[in-house]
Amino acid sequence: MNNTDKTNNSEEALRESEERFRSVFEDGELAIAVVSLDFRFVDVNPAMCKMVGYTKEELKTLTFPEITHPEDRDANLQLSEQLRKGEILHFTIEKRYIRKNGETLWILLTVSAIRDKAGKPVYGLAISKDITERKRTEENLNAYAEELEKKNVILEQARKKAEDATKLKDKFVTLVSHDLKSPLTSIMGFSQALHSDTEHPLHDEQKEMLQITFNNVEKMIRMIDGLLQISRLQSGQVVANPRFIDGKLVCNTVIDQLMQLAKDKEIELLNEVPAGTRLFADYDLFFGVIQNIVSNAIKFCRKGGHIRLFVPPGRKTTIAVQDTGVGINEKLLPNLFKHEVKTSTKGTAGEDGTGFGLPFAYEIMQEHGGDLSICA
Repeated sequence: MNNTDKTNNSEEALRESEERFRSVFEDGELAIAVVSLDFRFVDVNPAMCKMVGYTKEELKTLTFPEITHPEDRDANLQLSEQLRKGEILHFTIEKRYIRKNGETLWILLTVSAIRDKAGKPVYGLAISKDITERKRTEENLNAYAEELEKKNVILEQARKKAEDATKLKDKFVTLVSHDLKSPLTSIMGFSQALHSDTEHPLHDEQKEMLQITFNNVEKMIRMIDGLLQISRLQSGQVVANPRFIDGKLVCNTVIDQLMQLAKDKEIELLNEVPAGTRLFADYDLFFGVIQNIVSNAIKFCRKGGHIRLFVPPGRKTTIAVQDTGVGINEKLLPNLFKHEVKTSTKGTAGEDGTGFGLPFAYEIMQEHGGDLSICA
């Protein structure tokens, strides 16, 4: 290949390159502008005109800073000055244009130096991409994050107040319960002494009145104990310490404890829990749950009834208690495990209850990650 052929090939390649650039410049979607070193528009493509709302002729009468948002001009000018001095060859910046109609437009601007044969910058090639929607999304996300942070602060303050209120309530319950329980215990002691006094015996009517007083005081003490138990569990003073235990042995112990109470009403207690039934629970707390449920069953069973403890089919980690009692009023079911709602009723023999037993049992099972439910 001779020199003439090489020259012709080079000129052909240059023409093809210019044609490709002109095609991208005129027909491309990106906004492109050629800017002089004094920031005047030398040439702009249709996409640039469409972006800022000016015609090509109008833009040639303006400078780059004139279509730039006032707050972004300094940063843009500093980078452009570095480009003009040859300190950098290109830069990319997020900035805002002010369109002809006054609207603000966020763009991603990339400017590259166009140099002469000596390598000296003579023009800047500016390519603009509309990022307004992205910036709006970012602004909305930032605003949402700020609002969320404010709400988190408010929630944290509310949580702290709630914790402080709970601690104050727990302290109040403990103090009041102690102050109430002490005189009530004294009243019980004096009542028992009067009732059993052989030197100065009471007549039958007085003994009956004294027995009523004794029963009411005993009930109040049980209520105070129940209230304290719930308060301690809610405040974290009572914490479940689960381990593997034998469900049948727990039920046997409960039946032994309540056998006399059942015999007084001629109620049969049946432990049908299979030997070796393995449960993962705090022994003392779980024992209290089963004891409460069985004692409730005795309370609401009629003379000659029976109560059975068993494991339901397919639920090997569940202990169920079934009785032949009078059942539970459907209106009470939604609130049966709420200690703040009175659901206690008299038993079949007139027995009283505190109303705290089932709520306490329910919270113990929740503490275990288990559940306490009632089935028809």
